[in-house]
Amino acid sequence: MRPRAPLGAPCNRPRGAHALAWIGRVIPVALLLVVAVTASALEWRPTAGPYGGVIYSFYTALDGSVLTGTDSGEIYRSTNAGDSWELVTDALPGRPVLSLIEKDGMLYVGTDGRGVWRSADNGATWENLDRTTLANPTVRSMAILDGVLYVATTGGVSRFDEGGAYPNTWSTLVGDLRNVQIRELVIVERTLFAATHGGVYRFEKDTERWTALNAGLLRGSGLSHMVRSLASHDGMLLAGTATEGVFRSADLGQSWVPASVGLEAPPPDTIPVNVLDIVATARGLIASVAAQGLYISTDGAVTWSPYSAGLPNPYANAVHESGGIVFAGTYGTGVYRVSPGGDTWAYASEGIRDTGLFSDGTRGVRSMMLFLASNRNRNHGDQNRSPDGHTIDDP
Repeated sequence: MRPRAPLGAPCNRPRGAHALAWIGRVIPVALLLVVAVTASALEWRPTAGPYGGVIYSFYTALDGSVLTGTDSGEIYRSTNAGDSWELVTDALPGRPVLSLIEKDGMLYVGTDGRGVWRSADNGATWENLDRTTLANPTVRSMAILDGVLYVATTGGVSRFDEGGAYPNTWSTLVGDLRNVQIRELVIVERTLFAATHGGVYRFEKDTERWTALNAGLLRGSGLSHMVRSLASHDGMLLAGTATEGVFRSADLGQSWVPASVGLEAPPPDTIPVNVLDIVATARGLIASVAAQGLYISTDGAVTWSPYSAGLPNPYANAVHESGGIVFAGTYGTGVYRVSPGGDTWAYASEGIRDTGLFSDGTRGVRSMMLFLASNRNRNHGDQNRSPDGHTIDDP
């Protein structure tokens, strides 16, 4: 018989605090063994979702299809009015696609920090257009005037010169621009206008100079409002600012008047009326206001009404009309659309991959729960993994 330990001698069996410490050491090891065994037995398969993501740009191609650019550098095309989307390319360098345009059968893409790229074969291959002479590699907007490509960058407006003494290079058209942070370019009556952090400017093509058009856009400090977006509608120019909503001009920018009735946040909120985008559509003007959603005006920006029914997200980076259907590209919940005559937005992101899964409300996956990434405010319902690799919406 084995002798008993003397009374008061240390006991080898875990009790109390010793038991907790023992459990704390054993459980992590057991979990690692379970994960290792499970992982070795699993066969991982790609799913067909989740769909959605961050949308930055739209463009209607010459063939009638709609293109959209995402925050991960992917471009998608829809040929059925947004019922589904197919990947055009994921070969760009992983930076947000901020602008899209076509010229002479080629697709041009403006990116965040990687300049302008173009493709002559529907996105199969891409050519970068000489970033060394571009004013800045962040290209927010593009426009074509008289067959020439102009781009809006965070360092000024650049023009792509395909011929001349230095072919296929950029010329920077800073001129009299007081602020070279350019947000958008629009062409009205064959004239180029620029929305900048220092107001609105018109490009004088003959002299290659810029004329400031800020009468009525000045703040109390004497500085011009930061203008984030421009649109034209029935002979008017509309400017969306970062703090004071919308201004309109009936004389192509010579003078401006406030046009934000209905855009103000309801009391007691006093947040700035930050207009992310403003577009003219067949049903009226539509403005996207940060943190407040979409608004519509059917009286030429005299008054505005909420227009966000069905949208799960109050941030729409881009609004675009094509074939009577209006698309909204949201920050985090993909594409939504509203049909002609409709007033409720419907989910329309089938096929657009959300490359930034949310497990805890932030970009990226931070959880070991790889089978389920759920966030009702982020995706179109909860996304689960089905046996056939398709998306399931949890009840």
